[in-house]
Amino acid sequence: MNAPEAVELKLTPAIRECERHSERLRYAATRGEELFPIDAEAYRQMSDSDIAALDQMLFRFGKPQDAIGQRLLPAILLVGQ
Repeated sequence: MNAPEAVELKLTPAIRECERHSERLRYAATRGEELFPIDAEAYRQMSDSDIAALDQMLFRFGKPQDAIGQRLLPAILLVGQ
C-alpha cells in the first residue's frame, strides 16, 4: 500500500473516528460537569440520571484513547513507511 492509499484507507477514517469520539466526550463532559467535585457523600446522593451521565463520561473518556492506540497510531506509522 502506497502512502496516498494509506492516507485514504487508514489515516483519514482513523482521524474521523477520533474526532467523533472527542465530540461525544465533550458532550458527555458538559452534561456531567455540574456533578464535580465528587466526594463519597455526593456520590451517595446522586440520582440514577446523574450516575448515567457520569457513566457515559467515563465510557467516552476511554474511547478516544482506544481509537488512537488501535487505529490512529498504526495508520500514522503506515503512512510514514
